Amino acid sequence: MKKHYLALTAMLAVLCVCAGARAQDAAWLGAASGVVKRIAPQHAAKFRLQAIAREKGNDVFELESRNGQVVVRGSSAPALLFGFHWYLKYYANAHVSWTGDQLALPPQLPPVPKKVRMASPYKYRYMYNYCTFNYTMSFWTWEQWERELDFLALNGVNLALSVVGQEAVWRNTLRRLGLSEDEIARFIPGPGFQAWWLMSNLEGWGGPVSQEWIENRAALQKKILARMRELQIEPVLQGFFSMVPRAMIKKYPRARILETGKWVNMDRPAMLDPSDPLFAQAAAIWYQEQRALYGDARFFGGDPFHEGGGADINLTRAGRGIQGAMRAFEPDAVWVLQAWQSNPKKELLDGLDKNHTLILDLFGESNPQWKRREGFYGFPWVWNIISNFGGNTGIYGALWKVARHPPAALKDPKRGNMAGIGAMLEGSMQDDPLWDLLFEMGWRTEPPNLDTWISGFAKRRYGKLTPGVDRAWRTLKDTAYGPKDGKRAEPESPFCARPGINISQDMNKFRRIRPV
Repeated sequence: MKKHYLALTAMLAVLCVCAGARAQDAAWLGAASGVVKRIAPQHAAKFRLQAIAREKGNDVFELESRNGQVVVRGSSAPALLFGFHWYLKYYANAHVSWTGDQLALPPQLPPVPKKVRMASPYKYRYMYNYCTFNYTMSFWTWEQWERELDFLALNGVNLALSVVGQEAVWRNTLRRLGLSEDEIARFIPGPGFQAWWLMSNLEGWGGPVSQEWIENRAALQKKILARMRELQIEPVLQGFFSMVPRAMIKKYPRARILETGKWVNMDRPAMLDPSDPLFAQAAAIWYQEQRALYGDARFFGGDPFHEGGGADINLTRAGRGIQGAMRAFEPDAVWVLQAWQSNPKKELLDGLDKNHTLILDLFGESNPQWKRREGFYGFPWVWNIISNFGGNTGIYGALWKVARHPPAALKDPKRGNMAGIGAMLEGSMQDDPLWDLLFEMGWRTEPPNLDTWISGFAKRRYGKLTPGVDRAWRTLKDTAYGPKDGKRAEPESPFCARPGINISQDMNKFRRIRPV
């Protein structure tokens, strides 16, 4: 009798697990169906969406034709929607991009002659630089964000920075820490400077902002996160990495709160030493307030000493304290760090748990850090490109690097724990072929033939390919999209140059020209 009871209990447990999995699949399949309906409303009924298991832990999708429908299967919403997008591109000759769509699909969808199955070689397919949130998105509405999140899912993105609405987290945290409304207002920056605030480069610049602005941003972030979670795009929220307002130096004179210097002549926020007892209190409040507003998260960003700065602090102990506070709040927390300039320093990494850290190698196309830093010492890392600086609009991008470098890194015995590929562009809404190829490389293990690929891109973009269009795009592939002269960004207008007698042909606004 006891054996029968145990067998029945085990069977019921299995059935419950299966039912839970089916319910979870139904939820994300419904969200994926919503994307299909928004992209191709007149043809949505001709696609059948199904869930399948991962392949060796990584995402996979399948395509085939059955009974007059296109069957799209995926192991997650981003995998399935990437498969749907692959069908649009390579079978229906359609195009979806930041700058416009070409979706003139025929009444009868083209069949998939032979079943297609593709697996991503990467755990993570990442999106966004902090700067993107200001160079491109400072004043975006929900309608723009809805389209953007559809675009991310169509391109297989499964991990993305999401830092809209941080003003409310800081306001609520600082109120609990006893700062006045005026002190809080002088810390939170204006709408166009959030990125550099969250990277601990400045405080208060362009502010103050109204309470209405703060509430509206929080409401927008709630919508963004709800949709990301529906589409299984895991958000990277901001973490508490010891940045605090300079006003706290006077507010807590006994605490070890340190000056961190300047960033392009602006005072940086202060740094609360993670070994100080106040740190644990402040971090706990921060994470409580963020969860109250935006729910649970597993990935948290934030970089001490981004682009310079410094303080008399033990980096190893600081790193251990910052990550410890994250994990005290969320045991599975992963600290997402930007590999930019000299960061993250080895001393910081020495204090961290490899299983709870992810490094983003930002500038993989021009200055990859993994090669000179021992594949980041066993920590998981993501190969990224920036390509666009300052949100400038131009025609630029090293297609050949995007095609060749990730597969080469995957095969390099010194790659360490390479875990993903991503886009760290400072501004979006430009250079569609570059990003189209990058997102494809999240599923390729070999570089495509770029002559064939660019011709296919042009045909999809315009609906047909004429000899003149083909020649034009092949020329762009070899020139603006094929730089081999060391240039790292699009050329700019001479009107952007700083005044001088001998103006360089490089008109980049960040270039330092000696004044007359």
